[in-house]
Amino acid sequence: MGTQENIKKTLNFVYDSWVVKETSNELETVLVDTPQYTLGNLLGDTDFRDEFGYFDFYERFFYEQLGYPRHLFTINKYKVSEVYDNPETKFYYAIKSHWSLHDIFSKTDLPSSINKCLSECDNIKFLYIREHEPENLQDITSVVNYFKNNNISDTKLIIISNNPRIKQYRKSLNSNFEFFRTNLLQITSSSIWNELGSSYLKQKSDKFFSCFNKTPKEHRVATLIELEDRNILKNTNWSMLFNFSYEKKDFWKHFHYTQFDYFLNDVNSKKDLIEKFVTMDCKKSDYEENIKLDYFGFARPDIHIEGAGGASGGMMVPETDENHKDSYVSIITESCFHYPNDVIHITEKSTRPFFYYQFPIILATKGHIKFMEEEFGLDFYRDIIDHSYNDIENDKERFQATLKEIERINDNQDLFKTFFKSNKERFEKNKQIVKNFPNNDQDIKYFLNNL
Repeated sequence: MGTQENIKKTLNFVYDSWVVKETSNELETVLVDTPQYTLGNLLGDTDFRDEFGYFDFYERFFYEQLGYPRHLFTINKYKVSEVYDNPETKFYYAIKSHWSLHDIFSKTDLPSSINKCLSECDNIKFLYIREHEPENLQDITSVVNYFKNNNISDTKLIIISNNPRIKQYRKSLNSNFEFFRTNLLQITSSSIWNELGSSYLKQKSDKFFSCFNKTPKEHRVATLIELEDRNILKNTNWSMLFNFSYEKKDFWKHFHYTQFDYFLNDVNSKKDLIEKFVTMDCKKSDYEENIKLDYFGFARPDIHIEGAGGASGGMMVPETDENHKDSYVSIITESCFHYPNDVIHITEKSTRPFFYYQFPIILATKGHIKFMEEEFGLDFYRDIIDHSYNDIENDKERFQATLKEIERINDNQDLFKTFFKSNKERFEKNKQIVKNFPNNDQDIKYFLNNL
């Protein structure tokens, strides 16, 4: 880590809304001005939006992983007027939210005082953080147009997100905002796997495929429908942890079979299968039956994760070795697949099979796999798997090509088993790449050196 040990960073955040609140200590009760979350009336005020919590997480994580010192970041909070009063100090008007940029700027404007300050002052920038979700072209266009319409230089805009295609959007829009692709999803998930461990089994003994799904997005349901229709689901350890319809009585009022035209050929012939999978009860995998669901996560009091894995938040899904080690091929249904998600969104789903010694098949947006190869150096075993399905622009054609490749693999299981036994070193190398993700301190260095 070297000279990083001596770095301290002060971040000055600007808040447009303040209220007077009482605060007490041992001696007295006093009234103090307290800042409110930016755009609180629209975006709410949950802990997820806490800017300090975001930077404090990185402190805690890299303290555990790489020995970074604690208390690297000092967070100061200021009123808009203080930006004018301190022209030599750098300020940020920050939004950390699960709301997309288009959702924000299609529903509201920034406060006039912020627009004016961003337009007039050289020492303030707009900082947007949404590390768990990707911004698409519509999102970026919305904020770039907003800045233009309010006479704010786009050099005042910083976007922290998980979509590398934002660089392309910036070029197509002829814009000059700053973009940083965070590695948070990669480093946190692999830190948990490192605590749990995995092992290479020369002879796997469970179902040939695995396909784990949490939230029931349409492309995930369509995948299960096609696997069933092609007689492959019986060879698959699979899950769909939450019911697609949520509230069945209201669901059917708005449901149309044609919404699966994005994925399926001849929807009319598959109506029975569609109905079966969109109305089924929650389905756990073969090794999840005895694990209690705790809202959108799992209650696992039997597993305590320490170190960097514990600092990252612990398990959100049942990361049991048994769920992965005995299946050869992991069918990954990524978070984003079809229009308007013209993004690349690498989540833990895409990197998990490499840690658990599995062949990966990934249903995702175009270019997803090539980016992973170039960015991480992962071996996708192209000498035995045809991943050209992921190069196809059209959503339905890409989906159907992926299922066709899965079908080919299913028909050649012995070939894949032999390949697996003969190429242990390649699977070990992939695992090592994923295992090393938490040692990538690019994120915290960016915050320390660039903000």
